[in-house]
Amino acid sequence: MGTEDAAGKPLAEQVYENVSRLIVSGELAAGEPLVQEKIAAQFDVSRTPVRDALTQLTTDGLATLVASRGYFVTDLSRNQVEDVFEVRAALEELALRSAFGRHTPRDLLHLRTLAAEARLCSPTDGMEVFDVSLRFHRRLVEPCPNGYMLELLGSVWSHPVQRRIALTYTPGREHVERVASDHERIIDALEAHDLAKATEILRICHDPADERGGPIVE
Repeated sequence: MGTEDAAGKPLAEQVYENVSRLIVSGELAAGEPLVQEKIAAQFDVSRTPVRDALTQLTTDGLATLVASRGYFVTDLSRNQVEDVFEVRAALEELALRSAFGRHTPRDLLHLRTLAAEARLCSPTDGMEVFDVSLRFHRRLVEPCPNGYMLELLGSVWSHPVQRRIALTYTPGREHVERVASDHERIIDALEAHDLAKATEILRICHDPADERGGPIVE
């Protein structure tokens, strides 16, 4: 069997995407073994692309290699969650600083709409809250002129660990209201041309240690 499918996508990448999807969706639970032979049979590939896919899953924090035992689905640790928050917070603050003063009235109106949508999220659906919040944050930094910074942020936003965090948390009505409120306060700060206040609130959104926060990035 070759190393690519008919469309030219490497088999290792296909296996990675499929197994990653199973982990992120919760179909493969934390601690579950990832057996190379079983995965190879499931996706009708040799062990080589499976091995490469498992290496990438380990790099991304979705799998853990245990000596003499093999690969297992990673159980998210507090440190992993904090690491994700730290990187995303730093990049978003830099992007917001670059975008400051570039938001048009149309941009601000769109942000208001997204903030309002957050209030309509189900308090039991962490993924819905995550998706609506992510749309707000993407729009918030969209005017940033630094394309490379936005590219880096895109890779952080799309990292599988982000969605695993959302899937393992039930936000509750208080958290949903807080997300919407903080987003509205960021918009208020932008309209008041107060960069310090906007970045201060953005830090609160991303601080898992803050008593107002939770495992979902607001």
